[in-house]
Amino acid sequence: KISIALGDVEIVRQGVATGYDQKAARAVMAGTEVTVTVNLYMGAAEATAWGCDLTHGYIDENTLYSR
Repeated sequence: KISIALGDVEIVRQGVATGYDQKAARAVMAGTEVTVTVNLYMGAAEATAWGCDLTHGYIDENTLYSR
C-alpha cells in the first residue's frame, strides 16, 4: 500500500484516499513546481523526475472531475 502527497497535502495514506482539503491541494498544484511524494514502503530511496503537459486538451480533461 502506498502513500501519496502533493506538497504537504497527503491525498492517499497506506492505500486509502484521505479526506484532504481540495483548496489546499489546488493551491499546491497552482505553483510553478509541484512536489509529489510517493511512499512505496520498500525502503529508503529517492528519485527526481521532471515533466509537463500543459496543452489545452490535457488541462480540460483533468479539470472535469474536480468541478
